Amino acid sequence: MYLSNTLISLTPFLFLSATANTIGPRVGGWTYTCRETDVSADGVLSGNCFQWNTGKQVCSKLDLDHCYGFDESTMKGHEQDDGNFTQSCPLCALNTQSNGGFVECRCSGPEGIPVRAVLRTDDLVTNNGGYLQCFGHVAELC
Repeated sequence: MYLSNTLISLTPFLFLSATANTIGPRVGGWTYTCRETDVSADGVLSGNCFQWNTGKQVCSKLDLDHCYGFDESTMKGHEQDDGNFTQSCPLCALNTQSNGGFVECRCSGPEGIPVRAVLRTDDLVTNNGGYLQCFGHVAELC
């Protein structure tokens, strides 16, 4: 009787322990595990990101030029390895009012007319062991 009561009382902890180990780095999702985030005007994303193996946070910074490009025909930003996004979109800021790591940028449109481009960085940028990452480009320490 004692053993069965012990197993019943431990069951929630066993479940939490098993599910906690399955949560880890995946494609996108950095906004769920990083805090004190920002994007500099020149397109560098920074944040304090949780390290799964130590439980600590690491401050890292990732140049979004490694992650995005800008298509002048559609006037939209898009995922692209080493896309040099900031050549066309030199002024960026992180929209802290919404979920998904939205970065809003001012880009050069046709005939120099400024256009607004919005990137949902949470779809691509990951937290890999406390370091921001995209397309295998690992962020530097802050």
